[in-house]
Amino acid sequence: MKELYRLQTELNEKIFSKRDLGDWEKLCIEGSDEDLSQWIENMRKAFSSEFAELLEELISETPDRRNIAVEIIDMMHFLISLSQLTGLPAEEAQGSLEWGCTKTFGPENSRLFPAIFLTLNGIQNAVKWKWWADGGGLKKEEASRSVYSMWFGMGRLLATFTDLDFEGAKRVFQAKMKVNHARQDNGYNEDTKTEDDNKTIEVRA
Repeated sequence: MKELYRLQTELNEKIFSKRDLGDWEKLCIEGSDEDLSQWIENMRKAFSSEFAELLEELISETPDRRNIAVEIIDMMHFLISLSQLTGLPAEEAQGSLEWGCTKTFGPENSRLFPAIFLTLNGIQNAVKWKWWADGGGLKKEEASRSVYSMWFGMGRLLATFTDLDFEGAKRVFQAKMKVNHARQDNGYNEDTKTEDDNKTIEVRA
């Protein structure tokens, strides 16, 4: 997992530099509560968007297990970013993920998605997002606990819908990272993007 953290840092640094957003590592280590809250919420929204894409694939008439695996790995990119922002060590993230990958443990499938949604809500509640109310503020430890729980949920998703264990997920993550760098280098655009480059990713256990 330390290697995946490193790779995610490299990509985030490239994106932050390209868009003049500052220094990613400095933000994670010494960012103000206001800045951390903003980026925790940004990454939570991005994770939620990828989660929605996963659900869309799962409820399609012909779910593709390969696409499902790639969507789960896409979620992992933003979960690592959330881990870095909330100070969750790589070892703890990996332990929670591998625990979740144990097929005989964890919520039943019917409860898995509500559990993930509630954990996302826990992350949201750990930052000041109710602009119409006084109080609130960043609760970094609460956010970190929710992110730790989310890693368990990621493990459950891998165990339930793919044949990937941690090592398999790591290989797919590394392959998708190459795609993400190429997208940034070639002017990634939300209006013109396609998913064709994902077809180059080999998904195997």
